[in-house]
Amino acid sequence: MAAPPRDRPRTGLACVTGSSLCFAVVATLVKGLAGEVPVHLAVFARSAVTVAVVWVCLRTRPGGPPRAVHVRLLALRALAGTGALWCYFHAISEIPVVDAVMLQATAPVYVHALARPFLGERTRAASWGLLALSLAGVALILRPNLEPRTLGALSGLASGLLSAVAYLSMRGLRETDDPWVIILWFSVAASGLTAIPALGAARVPTPAQLATLLAVGLVATAAQVLLTHAYRWAPAGPVSLLGYLQAVFAGLLAWAVLGEAPQASALAGGALVLTAGALTALQGARDGGQG
Repeated sequence: MAAPPRDRPRTGLACVTGSSLCFAVVATLVKGLAGEVPVHLAVFARSAVTVAVVWVCLRTRPGGPPRAVHVRLLALRALAGTGALWCYFHAISEIPVVDAVMLQATAPVYVHALARPFLGERTRAASWGLLALSLAGVALILRPNLEPRTLGALSGLASGLLSAVAYLSMRGLRETDDPWVIILWFSVAASGLTAIPALGAARVPTPAQLATLLAVGLVATAAQVLLTHAYRWAPAGPVSLLGYLQAVFAGLLAWAVLGEAPQASALAGGALVLTAGALTALQGARDGGQG
């Protein structure tokens, strides 16, 4: 059984910031493959690379690989994460990157609503205010481009709900299971569930597309490790709110790499999200002490 971790809020919030940047890079790469590579192949490649990396790390660590302890919660996290990943990649392929990211980022709404009954964590009044500020930023970012009835938008919203379930599961697993085991279970589930349609794809990817898929897997693995440790070391609310930084990073990358220039309202929304994230980081560090 994994030793119960000591809360390290500053370290956890630094991890989620790094994770947000990595996930933004992944979103940009996946958008570049849209229309060329099917969603299930992108999910399979992202997950299979993670399985390989994590398995090597577990096999070479001193004392050998740790055992799974809370099997049911690991399974819930794996299935919810797989669904969230597929919906998220589908949303990215159908709508602008920032729209997809911000729809997926509705997860903190559900996390805040469920953290107390599921985890027994206290939610400060200030956190609800910061959440409202973040959601105001979401509205400003989405307003110019979102068509609520599109399948891509629905996929983005579904990815947010499923991500919340996965995030709460990770927080619940922190006292029983090693972070690498959590990542491995999720990645095995995602790669296993998409293996048959991926390997049966009608068109073989080009070398350039294969290289991009490999990059998606490697960067996503780094993001997943950072995110898992963030939820292990810091309360679910502050971590989920600071995850909104992914939208800011994704918007900048989409503009610089893909030419998806944000409108003025999107820039204003990004400023609100960034402000809420910075205030959340300060609140988490103050509440938890030195991390």
